[in-house]
Amino acid sequence: DGDKNWIYTRIFTEENKTNEHLTFADGLQQVRQDQTKVEGRVVGIQTLQDYAGRDALISLPIPFVGSQNNFGFKNRGFISDEQSFSTADFDLNPYNPALIDNSYYSGNDLSENQQQSIINANVPDAEGFPYTRMIYQNDGTGRLREEGGVGETHHVGNKSTKTFYTGVQE
Repeated sequence: DGDKNWIYTRIFTEENKTNEHLTFADGLQQVRQDQTKVEGRVVGIQTLQDYAGRDALISLPIPFVGSQNNFGFKNRGFISDEQSFSTADFDLNPYNPALIDNSYYSGNDLSENQQQSIINANVPDAEGFPYTRMIYQNDGTGRLREEGGVGETHHVGNKSTKTFYTGVQE
């Protein structure tokens, strides 16, 4: 991953425990992926920016299995199992984003082996929305207008999202 900007951190704690963390950023130093090693397994989060460069979508943590269980920039597998998810999939129509097929957060045990079955045990269904989403004001201030959570109930556009109202300051 020599063409990516990255920061590797290793922390040593008591009882010979270590914590490893790898962050990938773009040319403007905006975080694209965070990966950490938890009990020998790499877990990652992906951040996508809107067309104005603001953090607009953050995936839920995904553990990697098999040959993907190592540090390194991942082009897909965070938000969608099948394709790479990009700004065009959610920013052109913010209240009607594409539903996402992510088997880890599908609520089903789709594993082919015992190791993956243990990882997927008791993982709830994200109902096609395995991410949090932020929508910003279009007035040039960069203020947050609405923030949606994970799942059908809390995604952007539902009544259960956080809506931010601001007035003119005098």
